[in-house]
Amino acid sequence: MSNDCKKCDNKAGLSILLVRPSAIAKDADFAPAEAARLRTHDASVQALGLPVLEKSRHVLRMLRQGGFVYAYYVKRPLQFIKSWQAFRVQGSGALIPESQIVWADERADFSCSLKDSHPHDVRTLCIQLPEKDPGSAGPVWIGFSMNWWDDAMRQRVQGNPSAAGMIRIDPLMDLGGVKNAFKAEVGPMQQYIADFALRSFDHGGTKEGHNLTTNGTEPATPFYNGAGDKSYGQAKGLQDVMQRQAAKHPSTKGREFVLAIP
Repeated sequence: MSNDCKKCDNKAGLSILLVRPSAIAKDADFAPAEAARLRTHDASVQALGLPVLEKSRHVLRMLRQGGFVYAYYVKRPLQFIKSWQAFRVQGSGALIPESQIVWADERADFSCSLKDSHPHDVRTLCIQLPEKDPGSAGPVWIGFSMNWWDDAMRQRVQGNPSAAGMIRIDPLMDLGGVKNAFKAEVGPMQQYIADFALRSFDHGGTKEGHNLTTNGTEPATPFYNGAGDKSYGQAKGLQDVMQRQAAKHPSTKGREFVLAIP
C-alpha cells in the first residue's frame, strides 16, 4: 500500500488545532464520568465573551462533524491563488480541503489507513506564511460555520469578519497574539479538550468506575471517542504531528497551538 496521502503530505506552516466551546454539568452525579479531570480554560471563556453558567461550566471540544472551517488571509501569500481557504470537518475532526470534498457524502465520514499518524495530521489547520518573506505575513481571520460560504458570501464576510464570528490572529506572534489559545502540548490538551480528557461525554445514567453503564444522555453532536479517533489519552500523537508540521518552516517551528473559536 502506498504511504502517500494528498490530504496531509504537504501540510506545513503554523499548525493550529481548532476547538469550540461546549458545556458540561457541574453536578458530579449528572456529569460524565471522569468530568473532574476536564478543566475550564478561563482565558478562552473571557476572550470569547461566553455567558456565565449556573449549573454547568464551559469546556472545549473538537469541531462539529459536517461543519466548515474558513481562513481569510488579509495579505494573500504569493503562493496562493485566492485569499481564502475552506475545509469541511469530517469524522474524527478531519479537515478536508474544499477541492477534495465529496459532497455526495452527507455524513462527512472520514476513514483512512494510509498512515499511522491519521487522523491527527488531518485535524490541523496549517497557516501559510509568504515563502520568500515570512516576516511580511499579515493577519489571518479564522472561523467556523455549519453553512457553506460560496465566493459571494466570502466577499461579504471580508468587509467585517468579526461580525461573522471569525477570530483574528497574527501568525508572527506566539499563540497568534490572542488569549483564547494555548500551547499544543500533551498536558494542556488533555486538561482542556473533552475529546482527549474523557472516555464519554454522556450525561446522567448509571456510572461504574470510568464507564457509563445505562440510561445516559448522549451529546447533541457526535463525540470523537471511537477507536479510530485516537482521542482519549492520545494527545501525544497529535502533539508530535503538530510539531512536525510547524518544524517544516523556520518561522513557525515550535509555535504550534490550540485555538478556541466561536
